[in-house]
Amino acid sequence: MPKTRNVKRRGGSMAKSDPLRFKFKLGGRKSSVSALRLSDDELLKKFFSPGKSKDKQKIQQVLQARKVEIVEPVAENEDQ
Repeated sequence: MPKTRNVKRRGGSMAKSDPLRFKFKLGGRKSSVSALRLSDDELLKKFFSPGKSKDKQKIQQVLQARKVEIVEPVAENEDQ
């Protein structure tokens, strides 16, 4: 399981821990990867990869904030 709590060291064993915040979290409940931590190239690869369509909106928001234009890759024609 990912560590989703930040431990506070205040002396004594009864120190409380703070929950970590993952804005624009990608993946399922066990993932702790944030779209803000990934580079533009990694985000574009994840955006155009098949599957995980629920993450595409988060990736698109981060790329728009970074002013990166999303251009669909041109597929080669196999008919020729």
